[in-house]
Order: sequence, then C-alpha cells, then structure tokens
Amino acid sequence: MKDAGVALTRRMKEVPCPTEDERPWLSIVRQQVRSLRFGVVQIVVHNGDVVQIERTEKLRLNEARLLSGEGI
Repeated sequence: MKDAGVALTRRMKEVPCPTEDERPWLSIVRQQVRSLRFGVVQIVVHNGDVVQIERTEKLRLNEARLLSGEGI
C-alpha cells in the first residue's frame, strides 16, 4: 500500500496546478472548512472536475451538554 501512495504522489507532481480562476470551488471549500468545528467536507470529482461539495457537521455530546446546561 505504501507503493501506491508514492505512485499517487508522483502523479500529482506531474499535473500542472490550476490557476485560481480555474478552481472557483476552492473558496467554497475553504469557507466550509473554516465554519466547521467538527465534521467532514468532501469534494466529489467527475472526469477531473469538481461537481459537488458535501458537508457533514458533527455535534460532540460533551459540547451539547455544555451548550444546553443539562446532563444526559
């Protein structure tokens, strides 16, 4: 499995980095990540293009107790 990671790294280095104008989705991803305390931001790619951004937010139970002032 380690060899697959090396191959992926090599392939990524060969692909030219797109300009900011070619990746407007990047600012959306950054905003979604910055606004999360706990969670996941996923980028869905089809044929090399970002077509969807998914966000799943988690609420930690110990934090929920503090916010409501109640125990479980």
